[in-house]
Amino acid sequence: KLKVLPFVKLIFGYEGELASKNIKRNGAKGFVITVSMAVSVILLISVMYLVDLFNKENSYEIEIPFQVFASASLSERDRLKEDILKLDGVEKVFVTEMISYDFNPKDENGNNREIPNTSIRNPEFLTKDYEYLFDKTHNIWVIPVEDEDFIKICEKNGIDYTKYFGDDLRGVLLNNYSHKPSRKDVFNDKILGQKLFYDKAEGNPPAIIITDFVKWDKNIEEYRLSPKGSISVYVPSSIMDREYVKCVDEKELTCTYGIKCKNHEEIHAKISDILLYDGYTNSYSSDVEDQLIIMKTLMTLIKTVMYGFIALISLIVIANIVNTITTGVHLRRKEFAMFKSVGMTRFCFKKMFFLETFLYGLRALLFGLPISALISFFIYKAESGLCISGIN
Repeated sequence: KLKVLPFVKLIFGYEGELASKNIKRNGAKGFVITVSMAVSVILLISVMYLVDLFNKENSYEIEIPFQVFASASLSERDRLKEDILKLDGVEKVFVTEMISYDFNPKDENGNNREIPNTSIRNPEFLTKDYEYLFDKTHNIWVIPVEDEDFIKICEKNGIDYTKYFGDDLRGVLLNNYSHKPSRKDVFNDKILGQKLFYDKAEGNPPAIIITDFVKWDKNIEEYRLSPKGSISVYVPSSIMDREYVKCVDEKELTCTYGIKCKNHEEIHAKISDILLYDGYTNSYSSDVEDQLIIMKTLMTLIKTVMYGFIALISLIVIANIVNTITTGVHLRRKEFAMFKSVGMTRFCFKKMFFLETFLYGLRALLFGLPISALISFFIYKAESGLCISGIN
């Protein structure tokens, strides 16, 4: 005599009890059906998680707030800005420097290199949600901001900007990692007052005191100069330039401007002529918008392939379940005829069949969900490992 759990009949009635007994009676065949559905669930969830993780960790998906950039020697900074602003079609010109304080002890060729002092990478400075951040992130990016724009950032965050224009180079730390609105802070107050610096000042970027936090705001263009998934510190450009020339020969330094405009091809051509014929040194310009179009097209193609794969997996899962049910009906025609012969109504028959399918699905989920969670965890750890090794 086949026994079922008491709550099955209590919840689903006589039809549920009969459906449960049918599953037990199927024995190995029922086990194969459950495993088949569980594998489909595991495959679907794992692939969906992998795609979601890719979207979150994709540091190349960036909304750059300018279309063209131009650079020249630092001594030519003011002249370059004036010449660019004279061009018709230019909406805004702002500093777009990104200075990397790289804590990876090896360069791209595997050679040793000087790194900043590691005291600022103390895990005690991180909140619990981001306690492993320093394991997967080697760079701290410092972004100089035009003085007037830096003042606006401070005012928007309720910060007294006057202390940033004194004798020391001070910076504000973006307390956000994903470049999305979030209630979870990355850093705690212990990092405030800490210094980002090289032990050997000569030949390296200047020391910066982390003084305040700022919150993510999609409307602040300067925040979008660094890619998501990065640690960013913002400093007033005038103080950065003043301190930088104390550490590095001014002839070796350049300034870079981002140009916000509508006709990027025309503006880029005019700026190229200015840099070529007006006596600028160490000059360079690029049409960023053209490069972004190529990058966005590539990212769209990758996402289309990934979501197409998910759609294919979903169709396979549905087809597998339909095939399983159809095959079961075909093989059990005599059994169903017997049920009808003893007075089972059409409604009760449909209910029993539905509950049997439901219980198969429930059993598949009981196996599939924990295994999917485990596989997703290993995918996450593997992805973290790639970040730590510098591959990301």
